[in-house]
Amino acid sequence: MIGKRTGPTGDDLGIGERIKSWAPVSALGGESVYVVASAQALYIPAVHELATAAPAVRLPWTHIDRVHWEQPYLLIVAQVDGATRNWRIDLAEPRSLPEFVRERVMATIIVSEHIPLHDDSGVRLIARRSNPNSPVEWTMSFDPGLDGSDPHIQSAAQAALADLRAVFGI
Repeated sequence: MIGKRTGPTGDDLGIGERIKSWAPVSALGGESVYVVASAQALYIPAVHELATAAPAVRLPWTHIDRVHWEQPYLLIVAQVDGATRNWRIDLAEPRSLPEFVRERVMATIIVSEHIPLHDDSGVRLIARRSNPNSPVEWTMSFDPGLDGSDPHIQSAAQAALADLRAVFGI
């Protein structure tokens, strides 16, 4: 059930948060389960976690790396506690949720550049902010097969980030 200030598990939404969009998901056993979006975050119920059963997750828009709508599935890739997590959410009735989620994620991105580092592999450098008054947050996303923990790769990525920050003045 969704209330004015309640998330998908009955938890309160953050201070100042209001539900902007929601959609029921296809749940086992006929229980009513919803994905809920506020202006600040996406709330994903535990029933749709791919990796493990865990409590519902609150994903601030700046933590979501990718979102893809392939009816009936909303695919989410996000950073949670320093690890990349994936969700494949089966929306029973999508309503306006996929469009709202994509719009909110895109609205946080200031700069997104792919920089080659080794052969055809590289790093995507992304500058984001949750609102016009918040600080800019930079993230690095290394291409598959490129070891971001390698000191030489990390050094090249940091140099590319410094150059990009200078170009954009961020």
